[in-house]
Amino acid sequence: MQQLLTHSTGPSHEQHLDLLRIAEEAFDSPFALVERDIETWPSDLLSSVDLSDRDRSEILTPRPHVSDPLGDGRRLVAIPVDDEEGNRRHAVAIVDDGEPRLLEKLAETTAVALRQQVELKSLNDPIEEYTRQISRDFEEIVWMRSLAEQIGYSSLRDPFDAIASNLFPPLLDLLQAQEVFMVTYKTPVRRNAPSLPRCDGSRTSAGNARVADNTLRDVIEELSADALLQPLVLNIVREEYGPGRFPNVRSIILVPLKTPKSIIGWIGALNRLQPDTDEDGSGPIHLFQSEDNSFGTFEAGLMESAASFLASHANNISLFAEQEQLLIGIVRAMVNAVDAKDPYTCGHSDRVALMSRQIAREMGLAPKTCEEIFLAGLLHDIGKIGVPDNVLLKPGRLTDEEYEQIKQHPVIGYKVLQHLDKISYVLPGVLHHHESVDGTGYPSGLAGDEIPLQARILAVADSFDAMTSDRPYRKGMPFEKAESIIRENAGKQWDADVVDAFFRAENLIRAICLAGKEEFQSLLSVADSEMIHSAVNATHD
Repeated sequence: MQQLLTHSTGPSHEQHLDLLRIAEEAFDSPFALVERDIETWPSDLLSSVDLSDRDRSEILTPRPHVSDPLGDGRRLVAIPVDDEEGNRRHAVAIVDDGEPRLLEKLAETTAVALRQQVELKSLNDPIEEYTRQISRDFEEIVWMRSLAEQIGYSSLRDPFDAIASNLFPPLLDLLQAQEVFMVTYKTPVRRNAPSLPRCDGSRTSAGNARVADNTLRDVIEELSADALLQPLVLNIVREEYGPGRFPNVRSIILVPLKTPKSIIGWIGALNRLQPDTDEDGSGPIHLFQSEDNSFGTFEAGLMESAASFLASHANNISLFAEQEQLLIGIVRAMVNAVDAKDPYTCGHSDRVALMSRQIAREMGLAPKTCEEIFLAGLLHDIGKIGVPDNVLLKPGRLTDEEYEQIKQHPVIGYKVLQHLDKISYVLPGVLHHHESVDGTGYPSGLAGDEIPLQARILAVADSFDAMTSDRPYRKGMPFEKAESIIRENAGKQWDADVVDAFFRAENLIRAICLAGKEEFQSLLSVADSEMIHSAVNATHD
């Protein structure tokens, strides 16, 4: 009678078997689970018994019933069973003739056992659900902790896709998905745009759902409108769109990456792993029908947290990019102010900055340090803003008093820049780029290693450009003569190690000095970008 189990709509198949097993062990007879209404019992069971009206009435009562002999020495035993939802069934069997009182007592005892089994099941279900919930909460806490650590370790110098690549693998395991992905727009879309374009940027992912890039973009294009306001969870993609519309896509979570001003892309999860498939999804495919093998609110919440972090990081990158442009503008305004005051030295600060950075690179200094030296080179003469024009622009030889005024420009520059905390690292170079290693320089008379390395590098580049540049009162020296002076005074006026690096970079330094206007502007554009990125990121470290 096992086939009768499929006709029951109450307890689960496994619970049916548990209930029948209890009754069969008690009576040592096969039992079947049937509906309460006798008229709905299968014909093969009804044909085996000849129930009187009294028997039919007794069976409908909520207590065990043992019928009178059925004419061939057997008796019908019917034990009522209420499942956890309150649905009435009967565990029934035809047993050999026996003592009625003993059979009735056994039926009552079995009924109690069946009720206890149902009650136990009703208690176990919440416990199992609580256990699953606690396990999920713990997994979520662990992942959120890793997310917090990721935030702490992230730098604005880290590429956006690299952040996602580090974030996705643990998320993939937690979601039990075949793939977690991010697809971005090449150009962010305004939040108030009337429609969303097709997602045309790069794809970053963990796992492999074997979904082609174009297919994934088709899915995003189809579902994006519904996913804008809240995470979209779709577990019946094949049923909704047909098996051929989006190949290899069975289920998906889709969440937008939104900044306050724009939508930069989408992240999502593809294909919840199922118990009856291999880890790579190569086993048989079935539509998702239960919470265990479907994406739900838990998984959607995790994806939303990941999207929030990634979007925040992208927004920070955007904000710092704006700050970069502002800093570029400020630095360029300062340099232009000096050039406007003394047009004969126009381009001097740019050349000193480029040469100083090249010397720093030859000395093996860290990239960030090289960019800091570049910015210090741009600003090293900013203090000339405070030097009177009649002194700064005097075409002839300066008097001792005028020379003392000129010598104040490093101190003036220091005072101008000292309150700009974000670029405070340029101050040593600005203040001390006229010191000499023998202690005869100004403004502090520092000697040797007392002079900051940044200033020692600027001193060589500044002197070389000053000697080789034209002035109203003199023609610039040939490169060879200026180089000879620098070589002869290594270890006296200029640091010997810096001078060695200068000559290792000699060809590039000459190229900087000889570059045409367009080529020079190109060099500056690239240099500005590298310098500002490093400077801003340094403030974030």
